This record gives sequence, C-alpha cells and structure tokens, in this order.
Amino acid sequence: MSQRRRRNYVKRPNSQVAIATAIIGGVCLLLFFAFISLTVLGQVLASKWMAGLGVISAFVCLFAFIKSLEPFRDVAFDTLNRWIGMLLPFLGFAAWTVTYFVGIILG
Repeated sequence: MSQRRRRNYVKRPNSQVAIATAIIGGVCLLLFFAFISLTVLGQVLASKWMAGLGVISAFVCLFAFIKSLEPFRDVAFDTLNRWIGMLLPFLGFAAWTVTYFVGIILG
C-alpha cells in the first residue's frame, strides 16, 4: 500500500498594516457617504465641512494606499486581507478626489 502525504492547510496570518489601512479607508468612505447624504438632504453646514474634511481625507487615504502596498508584495500574509487593505484606501481616495474635481468643474 502506498503512503500518500497529506498537505495540511496553513492559514496565513493577517497583516497588521493591511488591517490599519483598511480601517482608515473604511472610515474615510463612511465619512464620504455620510457627508454626501447630509448634503443631498439639504444640510448647509455639511457641504462646508465636506470641503475641508474631503481634502484631508483624500491625503490620508493616499498615504494609507501607499503604505498598503508594502504588505501587498509580501506573500506571507493572507491575500484577502492584503486586497481589502489596498482597495479601501484607494476607493476612499478616488471618491474624495472625484468629488473635489466635480466641485471645481461645476462650481
């Protein structure tokens, strides 16, 4: 009888940097959707706060996106964790940047 080796599935650890960048990107996206909904509902102060926090959030998301590329190259960490840690800050940066330029164009 031949003996077969069983391969044990080893779960890769989560990257702490990817978790932190995912949290930052998620918070910035929540701020974006909260301010968009408040602005649509007619809150005048929300649009003024959105202008200030939008620029800050875009820079924070850009920094988080750049930091999330470091663990993305390392294959020792969980793949889903790395993708979420990279995509959330990118989506946050894209949302705030598109809103910023739409505001400039439409005035």
